[in-house]
Amino acid sequence: MKQKLRAYFDDLCAWIVALDVGSNQLNGTEDTAGSIFINGNFARVLMASYRITGNEAHREEALRWGDTFCANQQRTQTSRGDDAGYWPDIGPRGNIYFGDAGTAAHALASIYPAAAPGRQETWRAAMERMARFVIDGCAEDPQGQGRDATHSWVIREGRDAGALGCGYYRGKLSVEPYTIATATTGGAFFSELYAITKNPSTGNWPPAPSPGCSRPARTTVKSPTRSPARPSIRGPSTRCRTAPRPSSRRTCCSRMRRCVRTCAASSNPACSG
Repeated sequence: MKQKLRAYFDDLCAWIVALDVGSNQLNGTEDTAGSIFINGNFARVLMASYRITGNEAHREEALRWGDTFCANQQRTQTSRGDDAGYWPDIGPRGNIYFGDAGTAAHALASIYPAAAPGRQETWRAAMERMARFVIDGCAEDPQGQGRDATHSWVIREGRDAGALGCGYYRGKLSVEPYTIATATTGGAFFSELYAITKNPSTGNWPPAPSPGCSRPARTTVKSPTRSPARPSIRGPSTRCRTAPRPSSRRTCCSRMRRCVRTCAASSNPACSG
């Protein structure tokens, strides 16, 4: 069994290398060639292969992706005027989406220990620019589309304290709490970055505003909120949206009965099934 798994893993990694993942532009794909989410995960698999098998070619391809990823970072300024950077999901004009960017940035941080000191310096600077962008926001729409700016995507107060907004999504600023961005950027990426830098401003979560920041804390959006829709990876949710959050088992039962009655009389597709 172990030999079969090893053969499968070797075959998978050979396919990833053949896709030219190090260029961040996959061969033979139609609409996701430059996806940082996909390519970052591929690079992570190659580095795992190196750690398991010692295959230097896989290590070098993962490191090449890291170089390309850092070179593709888009630069901007935070709301405080500091140097910052971000990664759109697909290409320089793609969505500034912290769900995908957090996955890719975490991949970069996980590969970081295998890089030589010179590479590490470049990668670390890019990751710190990303951290400043998340924590201190932006002075203006970084893609020049006239959308609103924000002084932070971190929610520091209220019931959603510790959550992150989404970034910019579907043509507008998105600062509502978003689970995927909070997990990939706020949890995974910032944890790895703290392991590298030992900087308490990224190790404590939610992070405090940068020293000297005179802007007030962002007003927490009202909850519950709906997360921004992802591209058509999955169909619409079938969860009934009329059921309030129960405060006890008794109220749960009564509210559920009310919910069922409401759904039975509704034409809303979300209440079907």
